[in-house]
Amino acid sequence: PAPDELSLPSKNSPYVVVDGPSLCILWKPAGWTVSIDRMAGEPDGALDGEISESIGQQLGKGNDMKDWVWQHFGRQHPVARDPRVGHGIVHRLDK
Repeated sequence: PAPDELSLPSKNSPYVVVDGPSLCILWKPAGWTVSIDRMAGEPDGALDGEISESIGQQLGKGNDMKDWVWQHFGRQHPVARDPRVGHGIVHRLDK
């Protein structure tokens, strides 16, 4: 199709930017949160999902990337279902 006929993903919903053999790069729209879960072996007092979730609720942000990742990748990629490894979310880059 011609470039003007291509449908671009919505900037209001997450989507896969790059889908590689061992890595995906995702678009995280404004208003979506990335929770920081306590990893196995981290010291007490580290930020965990409960703290980041309450911060997200205070800011009025109800969409969580870990839920989107679980829903879209969880069936094929067990890491997406595993909170011990942050659901496979490795890093977040901001503009």
